[in-house]
Amino acid sequence: MANKPIFFDASGRRAARIKVLAWTVGLALLVISVGFATSLALAPPVSGLNLLGRATSANPAVERRAQKPGLLARAERLAAAARKRRLEEIAKLHRAQSALPSRDLPAILKPQDGRPLAIGFYTNWAGKDDPSWPSLKRSLKTLDWVIPVWSTLDGPDLKFRTWIDNRGLDFMRANKPGVAILPIIQNATGGKWDGAGLAKLVADPARSDQLLDQITRFVAANKFQGITIDFESVPTGAHKDLQDFLSRMSAAFAPHDWIIAQAVPFDDDDWP
Repeated sequence: MANKPIFFDASGRRAARIKVLAWTVGLALLVISVGFATSLALAPPVSGLNLLGRATSANPAVERRAQKPGLLARAERLAAAARKRRLEEIAKLHRAQSALPSRDLPAILKPQDGRPLAIGFYTNWAGKDDPSWPSLKRSLKTLDWVIPVWSTLDGPDLKFRTWIDNRGLDFMRANKPGVAILPIIQNATGGKWDGAGLAKLVADPARSDQLLDQITRFVAANKFQGITIDFESVPTGAHKDLQDFLSRMSAAFAPHDWIIAQAVPFDDDDWP
């Protein structure tokens, strides 16, 4: 017994089964190899590849037209004209800004040397499952400004309503007292922008003065650095009244070194 192999099969049945399996696998591989070689030999030559990202057209006339060199020159002229208009708008903006009274911002509102401002929005309206809270804890160390959603103009009369997440406010004050906090005010009620209601509000001196007083008290009571205005769907006819309202707000904020940050629709050509 000691001289016999451990897996020795005296009947020879195991060896016969292994031989049959080996022949079966070998024949299968031979058939696959022959089929692959045949497909390579019979396949038509490929003149080009229509990879993702290559523009194709089912209309040959469209492709021939797109290949005309005159179209490229026209596109270059349009691009040059767009760049010229953009530079003119930037120069116009700089001239308008230079005519405004300048004011030295407090250190808490200034960007750091060598980099732009890092600004984060804090939207804590979804309760304990809102992802903004863990995001604030993770990102606060890299932020210069935090814009929390703690106020709105609500209801049919756009009443000024506020709510503050003390957990978030306490965390910011404890972990980065140098961060600027500029709560956002929106003219949204029921999930919809109320441009018409805002137009009526800023056109009414009594109502707009009351709103300005409420905003000023809100910023002062909580020692914020200012406010962020996000008024959307504003009718063109209300632009002048809104500008007057913001000018009055700026004058009220200046003695406290507060600022107004404003979100504007960059894709609206009618916006001043």
